[in-house]
Amino acid sequence: NICEYEQVTMSERVIVVSSALEKYLSDRYPEEGHKIVVTPNAININKLKVDQAKCNALRAQLNFEDKTVIGFVGSIFPYHGVGRLLDVFTEMERDYSNARLLIVGDGETRPQLEVKCEELGLSEKVHFSGNVRHKDVPNYIDLMDITVMPKSNWYGSPVKIFEYGLLKKAIIAPDNVPVRDVMVPDVDGILILDSVNELKSAIAKLLKDDELRQRVADNFHQKVTTQHRWQDVVTKILAS
Repeated sequence: NICEYEQVTMSERVIVVSSALEKYLSDRYPEEGHKIVVTPNAININKLKVDQAKCNALRAQLNFEDKTVIGFVGSIFPYHGVGRLLDVFTEMERDYSNARLLIVGDGETRPQLEVKCEELGLSEKVHFSGNVRHKDVPNYIDLMDITVMPKSNWYGSPVKIFEYGLLKKAIIAPDNVPVRDVMVPDVDGILILDSVNELKSAIAKLLKDDELRQRVADNFHQKVTTQHRWQDVVTKILAS
């Protein structure tokens, strides 16, 4: 890849968002490894604000009062694993009658998933928001008790987990290198392999244990608000 070669060899510093990318480039260009700096993605903590009045109205509208809400935010495509999340919820919902599933966003597979919910008689327990204005997304996240990112790629630093963390939500995320760059398993959230059984086990674990949900949410919230702000990224780059 000529563009990649020129970017790496002609730059004084190469900024990457994960140690997986650092290894990838160091293996391909061993003589350039010293110039690579890892700075995971981050968040502007002043941009994600919850409108409590709108959030309360949404909670009432969706009949989420006194319910434990499992949520996903993002584009609904096969590679994001939303179909798997729905399959797991379908298997678990009878054992956890108080649980609800909130899927925020739109995408290729949303229509099929909505039809599936109707066929299974789950329309009362699963809500698809469709497209939501960016400024309203925090209000939907605030409704959630357990936030799930079922799948992610091997190299990228997912901004979604920082948004979940900033709003103090318990997180289930992929057990891959970019996520481990910023999260400690069972301390900052529950990390899972690409497995239906692991996703099911993680959701059950958090549904059963309110104290664990609160603890991992608090831990990662503290980390996000002190280590993963964009000003922290700028400081690290300028100091490199």
